[in-house]
Amino acid sequence: MAKRASFVAVAEEIGASPAFISKRIAILENVLNVSLLHRTTRRVSITEDGERIYEWAQHILNDVNQMLDELSELRQEPQGKIRITSSFGFGRKFVAPAYLARNPMPKSINELPSHACLVIKERDHPFGIWKLQNSTGTQSVKVTGPMSSNHVEIIHQWCLDGHGITLRSYWDVRENIKSGALIHILPEYYQPANIWAVYVTRLAISARIRVTVEFLERYFQEHYLEQKDDFQTR
Repeated sequence: MAKRASFVAVAEEIGASPAFISKRIAILENVLNVSLLHRTTRRVSITEDGERIYEWAQHILNDVNQMLDELSELRQEPQGKIRITSSFGFGRKFVAPAYLARNPMPKSINELPSHACLVIKERDHPFGIWKLQNSTGTQSVKVTGPMSSNHVEIIHQWCLDGHGITLRSYWDVRENIKSGALIHILPEYYQPANIWAVYVTRLAISARIRVTVEFLERYFQEHYLEQKDDFQTR
């Protein structure tokens, strides 16, 4: 409930009825003698006491998961859930054939300011500044366009619809490149990106985390880091 804020959503997730979820929460509230949720006809939100209990519950579940990790380490059989949070990376410039049908192909990054560029608004990056590298070093270019968003998937769709040029990681658009829906332009310029696996120190002995990191390492090496005609790893 803390994440979904909906009896129906929680019920669907665990395969129960909303009435069952409501009853279980009522029992928990009675046992703890606190109100866990604010209930109105329109929405459900967690109370301050509910937030505190949720945090304690997370600590308890993490401790249980650590115990299972240590046991699974002894058995060499990873068990439990893995939660992965990832940022969206940048890298190379892509455009749809429909856009190039109406506009000339850029020959250098100095021509990008005269094109409609689809800019992603990010908190830690200057808006509209693309820093790109080539064999001679790093260059910055100020790009603009009629459309911008802080949502990666919206920018992606706008690019597919032919509204402009975007700067994305190859793995975001790999299938679009293969199908011909997008074209990789100015391939000599790129934005480097490192992939890091960061996890809580005390879980470093976790068999499930070790197996997950090893899988991701193999996956990226096999699917994205090999030399390709339209993509090169720097």
